[in-house]
Amino acid sequence: MWKHNGYSIIELVVVLAGLSLLTSIAITRFNSFFKYLELDETFAHVNEISAQCLQDLGNNSSNSSTAAVVDSALLSRTFFEINGSYSNCHYFELKPKTAGGENDLRFGFGIYKGKVTKFAVSNSDSMDTECERWAGNLYCIKNASSSAASGYNTYFEHMEASRKERIKCETTFKGKLSTHSASTPVKRWDIAAESTCPLDAKENSDTSYKTTTCTATSSGCTKDAYIYDKKFVGYTNDDYTAAESAECSTALTNYLDSPGYEERDDLTLAKCPGKTFFTCNKTIQSSRSEWETCMVKSAIDKCAVDLETKRRNMAGNGPITVITPPPARPGANTYAPPPCGKNYYVCNQGVYDSQIDARNAVGPEC
Repeated sequence: MWKHNGYSIIELVVVLAGLSLLTSIAITRFNSFFKYLELDETFAHVNEISAQCLQDLGNNSSNSSTAAVVDSALLSRTFFEINGSYSNCHYFELKPKTAGGENDLRFGFGIYKGKVTKFAVSNSDSMDTECERWAGNLYCIKNASSSAASGYNTYFEHMEASRKERIKCETTFKGKLSTHSASTPVKRWDIAAESTCPLDAKENSDTSYKTTTCTATSSGCTKDAYIYDKKFVGYTNDDYTAAESAECSTALTNYLDSPGYEERDDLTLAKCPGKTFFTCNKTIQSSRSEWETCMVKSAIDKCAVDLETKRRNMAGNGPITVITPPPARPGANTYAPPPCGKNYYVCNQGVYDSQIDARNAVGPEC
């Protein structure tokens, strides 16, 4: 009898088949493990992109789109790539490099008015869980074909177009601040043109938000705005008139307080077009008759002061003559009623119309 010292062919085949099966299972699990590591790394990077985009969009006051800052080296070693032109901050989307496989997941984010919305579109049962993990139930679209639109790009493109039109309108308005001088209005962006735009993203099949009060066209650049002295002053003609009056009032005050102030009945100022003012005693008189009354009173007051000054300074007895104030301007009437320009006689600090009146009142010493 022969002794059995080894394994039969059948036994070896069974062992090899078992090892092959275990190896296949291990490779599958390792592939799955590395796939999810890549997916997690990509998710983390897109989160970083969205955070940077949120900041960059807040600083973008131009009517050009803000490009997302992407780590190309990271994407090159994963199974994702940027989907077409969707590489801007307002709408960013990745897609699998090979469509239709088990890794068929498109995902990204959109930003509108400071709100980040993450979305995902799955065309593979194996990616449904990852779709929800990235975007949640609300913004995860399952069982979509590989050629279907992302589902949210229309909404974010519309909102970005609206932002650009608003910036374009406001930029044009700001350019007119330094050049527009008429009382006619210019146009600014009417916030009512985007008053009904929803903050919650809508799938491409729902375009109900595209209305005249959520517009992406220049039809929002319709609000009348008024500019005065290179400044925006309001949205009504009354605002313009009020600004004009305020500027005129300031100009008048500056003139009354200036070293070059004069008593005038024909004052005009560049800030007060079409108006003539009457100035007396550094105040504005409402009419010519009030101005004339003021001028007479002012002349009398000045002459009375001059008379009293000369009386006090008179060392003895003798005649004095009171000044006559000059006219308000060359060629104007001279306002000089008594005591202006009149001769008086001072005796013992008393004032008399003549020396005779003084002697009659005081005595021969006058």
